[in-house]
Amino acid sequence: MSRLDELGAGQRRALLRRALVRYGASEDVDGLSDAEVVDRLRELAARQAELTGPRRYPATSAQRQMWVFEHLDPNGSLYHLGVELRLRGPLDLARLNQAVQIVGTRHDSLRMSFPTVDGRLTVVVPDTVEIPCRVVTAAHEEQARALLARVGGYRFDIATGPLVRVSVIRLADDDHVLHVLAHHIITDGWSHALLLKDIAAVYTSLVTGGPLPP
Repeated sequence: MSRLDELGAGQRRALLRRALVRYGASEDVDGLSDAEVVDRLRELAARQAELTGPRRYPATSAQRQMWVFEHLDPNGSLYHLGVELRLRGPLDLARLNQAVQIVGTRHDSLRMSFPTVDGRLTVVVPDTVEIPCRVVTAAHEEQARALLARVGGYRFDIATGPLVRVSVIRLADDDHVLHVLAHHIITDGWSHALLLKDIAAVYTSLVTGGPLPP
C-alpha cells in the first residue's frame, strides 16, 4: 500500500490542490473522481522527479563551520536538538509514521544532507526522504529516561542524511513519549519546536479523517 492509498479521499484532493498551486496549474479538482485524483498526483510526482531530481546548493558559511566542528568531535552531540512530548491515550503508530513522512515532504530542511562534492560542502535536497520513526518499549520511567538519553546521543551521518529522526518510547498502550531529534545544521530551537506541532497537527487530521492542515 502506498502513502496515497493510506490517505482519505478528501486528504488526497487537498494534497492535489497544493501540488497544482506549486506548479502554477489550474484544474477543477472537485470535478475529478478519486481514482483520477490519485492518477494526477502520481503523474505530478513522476514529472517532478524526472525534471529536477535532487536540488543542490553551496553550503552557507554557518553550515560549513558547523560541519567542521562536527568532524572535530565525531562522537559528540553538541549540535543535536531534541524535543519531546508526553502522549496520554491510545496512539496509532502507523498514522504517526505517516504524519512524520508527510511533514518531511513539506519542509526542505528535513530532507537535506551535506556531502562534499569536488572538494566543496554541498547541500542536497531530494524530493523525498524516509524519516526514521522508531518505537521502543520501556518497562518504567527510569528506563524511559535512559532510552531518551541514548536517543539524544544518536550519531547523524551529515553526508547522507536524513538529519532528523523520530523515536516513540512506549510505556503502556495509552502512555508514550514522542521524541524528535534533529541536527542543528538543518534547524534551530524555535523551528524544531514548531516541527513537533506540525507532526501533531497532521497526525490528528489523519486519525480523524479531516483535511490536512496547510
